[in-house]
Amino acid sequence: MTRAVSHFDYPFSQVMYDPVLKVRVGIEPGRTNDGYNVPIGIHYDPEIVRGQYTQKRPLDEQALFEANPNLAALARREIPFHSPSSEKVAQLACRWETNGTAVRLKLADDARTFASYDLCQRLVDLKIEGVSNDVFGFYKYVIENYIYLKGLESDYYTTDRAPLANVVEICLNASALVDAFHLSKTDFEEIEPGWHVLARRRLAR
Repeated sequence: MTRAVSHFDYPFSQVMYDPVLKVRVGIEPGRTNDGYNVPIGIHYDPEIVRGQYTQKRPLDEQALFEANPNLAALARREIPFHSPSSEKVAQLACRWETNGTAVRLKLADDARTFASYDLCQRLVDLKIEGVSNDVFGFYKYVIENYIYLKGLESDYYTTDRAPLANVVEICLNASALVDAFHLSKTDFEEIEPGWHVLARRRLAR
């Protein structure tokens, strides 16, 4: 698949930033115990500036790390930037599966649950240029670029659980593809009944 035009930068393995749209996207905490449900978190942060993607831990957090000998070395390590103005504007449920040589991230939402998100309305209300007038176009842009996160090819996702994997795919079910994203099923490969590939890339080995 041809990579879409993107403003995203990837300073961390699990976090990416678009300094034009002022959004931060990453692998969210909160996996289920089996490790297969991995939410995609989308945050709007008007203070994002290109190239300025790190910050020091808060002093109280540094103190907690320093009090633990096993964590002391991490106390002064810089962390992904997020300002006090940062606001979560979406969390997309995503299920991790394997099928032979493919790692598949399936967006678990059908058209109805996508459309019912309160956060969809929040994105509209924020009046973010290039986002609020086309929420599902924005989601598509995020998904197409999320697939390039290095964290998706970590040992957790591939070597241990899918040793033969050489490609990662993000998939939408047909309901969301057509009724929420207003895309044609014929334009996206159907890799199993009712599921279409929205984004794909080869894994680095």
